[in-house]
Amino acid sequence: MGPDDMENKIHVPFVRLNNNNYNVWSLRMKMLLIKENLWKYVSGTGDEENEEKALKSLSSIILMIDNDQLSHVAESTNGKDAWNILQKFHQNRSVGHKIRLYKKLFKTELAVGGDMQKHLQVMFETVQSIKNLGDKLEDTIVVNAILASLSSEYENLVTALEGWKETELTLEAVKLKLLDEWERRNEKNSTSIHQELIQAFKIDVKKSN
Repeated sequence: MGPDDMENKIHVPFVRLNNNNYNVWSLRMKMLLIKENLWKYVSGTGDEENEEKALKSLSSIILMIDNDQLSHVAESTNGKDAWNILQKFHQNRSVGHKIRLYKKLFKTELAVGGDMQKHLQVMFETVQSIKNLGDKLEDTIVVNAILASLSSEYENLVTALEGWKETELTLEAVKLKLLDEWERRNEKNSTSIHQELIQAFKIDVKKSN
C-alpha cells in the first residue's frame, strides 16, 4: 500500500487547510481539538504538560492541512507551536488577499452582450471567498456591487430595480431578475437572427428566379 492509499484511508471530517480557507478551517479545527480533549495543549490554557498529548495535537493538526502547508510546520515539535505558526502566516497573508478580493468584487464588469450567468458566478465566488476570510458581507452591499457591475444595456432594468422597496431587493430576487432579463435578451436576439436569415434566403431565391 502506497502513501496516497494510506492517506485516503484517514478519515477527514472537513476540508484540509489551504491558502483560501483559514478562518473556516481554524474554527473547525479548534472544535475537533476540543472534542479530542487536546485544545488546552494547543491554546496553552491548561496547566499540565503532557508530551504525549502535545504530540497527538500536532499530529491532528498536520493531518488536517494540505501538502503545500506542510513546510510551515515541518520543524514544529508540538501542536501549540504548529497552531501559532499557521495562525501568524495566514492572518498576515489574508490582509492583502482580502484587499485584492474586494477590488475584484467592485471592479468586475459585465461586458456588453456578456454572459450574465458566468458573470454572477464570478461575483458570488468572490463574495464567498471574502466571507471565508471572516468578513460578513451584507446582502445590500452585494446587490449594489452586482448592479454597479452591469453594462449600459441593463441601465433601464437597474433604474427599475432602484424603485423597489429595500425589503424586496434581496440577493436572490435580483439574481433571478437579471437571469430572466438575460435569457429574454438571448431569445430576442436568436429570433432576430433567425428572421434575418429567412429574409436573406428569400432575397437569394428572388435573385435566382
